[in-house]
Amino acid sequence: MKITNWLSRLRKPFAQKLSVKKYSAYRELRKHGISVFNSLVITLCPAVVGVFATGGKSVITNWKDARMLHAIGPQMASWVQNIGARNAGAAFYDIGANIGQCAILAAKAGMRVYAFEPHPDSFRTLFQNIRLNRIAITPINCLVSDKNGILAFDIGTKWSGSCAFDNRTSRKKIVSTLSTTLNSFHTFFGLPRPEYLKIDTDGYELQIIENSDMSSVRELSIEISDEKK
Repeated sequence: MKITNWLSRLRKPFAQKLSVKKYSAYRELRKHGISVFNSLVITLCPAVVGVFATGGKSVITNWKDARMLHAIGPQMASWVQNIGARNAGAAFYDIGANIGQCAILAAKAGMRVYAFEPHPDSFRTLFQNIRLNRIAITPINCLVSDKNGILAFDIGTKWSGSCAFDNRTSRKKIVSTLSTTLNSFHTFFGLPRPEYLKIDTDGYELQIIENSDMSSVRELSIEISDEKK
């Protein structure tokens, strides 16, 4: 109790000395359940280590990473764990892996995991999380889409890992990355075909499915959103 009171007294004068940008980041961290101490540490000298709600550790470099700690719901967690229990060693593709919340769960369930993530910040954290958890996951910094080539997309969205694939420039945070289809990965890189597939690509799921050979896929999980992109 004394420590909590001391931190509360410390927080106000110390936070007032932060820049507007850092204070805003601090408040977002607190809003997403990070302690006063860890919020200050992340704001001033990133990063700290958090724990996913479904198990596994994660580097937290900002409030967006903190939000991802609880991004996997119980239904998704149960699906991944159940297929892992039935099919240890099966090939699991996580397309739109973000910082690894689902990929780590699948790897812990005993599957061979291939995690695709084009967003540069999210991929960096994904790679750190694989090392942190000392787990076998193949991370691939590539955009899975309906075409091969170099594709520009907008990463200037509110949430970590979100991006727009249609070359809109309204947010003006455009990056270019390698884009390829699932079929090309099998043809040119010899990856095993997916037996279980999770796709979360901000509204681009249907294009991926329509332009991929899905004959090897036993079960599929996709995110469905009503939000207009």
